[in-house]
Amino acid sequence: MRSPLSPSTPLVLVTALALAAAAVGMFLASRPSIPEKQPDVRVRADRVILISLDTLRQDHMSLYGYPRPTTPNLDAFAAKSTVFTNAMSQAPYTLPSHMTMMTGMHPLSHNVRYHQDRLAENYVTIAERLQSTGFKTAGFTDGGFLESRHGFDAGFDVYDDKAQPGWVANNGFRRRSQQLKDWIFQRQRDRFFLFFHTFDCHAPYVTDDDAKAALAGTTAVVPEGARAFPDPIARLKKFRIHDYMKLDQYASIDELIDAYDATIRFVDQRLGELLTTLETLGLLDTALVIITSDHGESFLDHGVYAGHGLTLYEEEVRVPLIVKFPGGRFAGVRNADVVRLIDLYPTICAACEIDTPIQVEGIDLEDALLDRDTEPRVALGESPNFADHKSEGMDGVTNYVRRENLKYIDGCKIGVQALMDGHLGRVAPGEPYYDLKNDPLGMKAIVSTKPQLFDLTNDPHERVDLAAQQQELIERIRPRLTMQWDAALAIREVVTQGMKPAEIEDTIEMLEQLVQQGYISVADFERRKQVLEMRKFQEELDRKEREKKKDAEAPAPAESGSKR
Repeated sequence: MRSPLSPSTPLVLVTALALAAAAVGMFLASRPSIPEKQPDVRVRADRVILISLDTLRQDHMSLYGYPRPTTPNLDAFAAKSTVFTNAMSQAPYTLPSHMTMMTGMHPLSHNVRYHQDRLAENYVTIAERLQSTGFKTAGFTDGGFLESRHGFDAGFDVYDDKAQPGWVANNGFRRRSQQLKDWIFQRQRDRFFLFFHTFDCHAPYVTDDDAKAALAGTTAVVPEGARAFPDPIARLKKFRIHDYMKLDQYASIDELIDAYDATIRFVDQRLGELLTTLETLGLLDTALVIITSDHGESFLDHGVYAGHGLTLYEEEVRVPLIVKFPGGRFAGVRNADVVRLIDLYPTICAACEIDTPIQVEGIDLEDALLDRDTEPRVALGESPNFADHKSEGMDGVTNYVRRENLKYIDGCKIGVQALMDGHLGRVAPGEPYYDLKNDPLGMKAIVSTKPQLFDLTNDPHERVDLAAQQQELIERIRPRLTMQWDAALAIREVVTQGMKPAEIEDTIEMLEQLVQQGYISVADFERRKQVLEMRKFQEELDRKEREKKKDAEAPAPAESGSKR
């Protein structure tokens, strides 16, 4: 059971949260206050369904204007829901992004950013908050970065994080569809919170014949950045980080993206079936249904790589967000305000008419819909994999900040050499390091190590960097990011009461999952595996040495019997 916050916590925490808001909210001039509208009648949510579709890129959904019919069921569901067109993730990969959903806090604040991290005891997750008010709670996921060892099981009566062998092909909706329907049927008379996460859109892409047939006659949209290479697939094969994508089965980048689009169509079909179950049981009207993703997917949009987990461009951090409020409120609305995944927690609390814990950094989405926001929300996120751990404080963190149409992105802090040799895995037999001096792949021109600034209204694909013309603005942003870092440290200190969370030790199984999901390269896996095996070997030697020493120090047994 997690410990309650101390009586002195609120004042200190309010101060830290106010500092954080000031840090990211003032790098541009505030807009004038908007008079508050008279709110319509809120209908209390008796059920909450939160669905996270891992790796679902927003601009590949027909719901958001993609020219292929990838999401017909969500297109129809939008008539009953609110569609947020500028929802932003706080990190481009699974672990920190989902912990942000569960805590309503930025990764810097909840501090679950790397695969060895576990949520400290004093944080109150949304499942714990709902469970404490009588909700039945259940979570279903296929493991990976959402396993219990990271603290995701907190507050759940049932938390099933065991994946079947076969990765994507034998899990997700293919395995869970009936399980979800059965659980809903059994709990239909209860107030409940159901969380479902699936890797169905994650590489290696497993396609369904019906989904492929539904997209026949339409064409995948290939990013401009990928078209810049004569053979994008050949380019991707030069990086071992892409081994998990099984690129040999694709003759072109078009085929790769075609497979990805088919996974979206498959997920949409299964989502439609689940929503129909809720409607048939008469549960949909009073339910709060949230459908989103933790991050998107890159296809060489900016020339760096395919996948996710590194860059902070829109293809990775702008996510779909569809919210069906109870009682038909805000049905059919499309909202273009910048909102964040940290806003889900307070939205759920407000819909269920329960208090939001003071540590939560997000804001109820209804405030945006009712024009209660007196200034634009600011989205802040980070790429932990681009961080330089040798640098102090914010100087080592790679962030993005987005306010309305303007978006700032830090340069890659680890540098191009470390990126190539580590995360991208440009390591082959006889070639332990990438030749950055000659730079045969042109990575120095592709990976920015300096801050960038984009105007998303006129440049939605982030092709024109305005940083050189806006140095004054850039210089104003950096000190405020430092303020955000200080505020995050203050929040963590208050919530955890100074206790350092236990770290998770690497295991071969964990590292194999990281390779399978594309978060570390095969070369990195081999290096880490060797370290683990050497550590295990040394521990065994130490154990034997201790036993030998113990035997040597033991007193000799007394001789039995008498001498003659």
